[in-house]
Amino acid sequence: MEVTSAVRKPLVTGGKTIHDVTVDVSRRVEEKPTVTWFLAVATSLGLLTVGLYCVFRTLWDGVGMWV
Repeated sequence: MEVTSAVRKPLVTGGKTIHDVTVDVSRRVEEKPTVTWFLAVATSLGLLTVGLYCVFRTLWDGVGMWV
């Protein structure tokens, strides 16, 4: 089933079917994570830990420690 619009050009060109587009999009989600992904997650968790520590110290000691 292919729907064509009289208003705009087709978004998927090059002889691809809807199934081909689905495979292209889902391939990245289904493959094994790369080293870069693990580094990004580790960096994010490290920054989250620092931020939570800063909030804890502010709640524990009060805003007077900011000076």
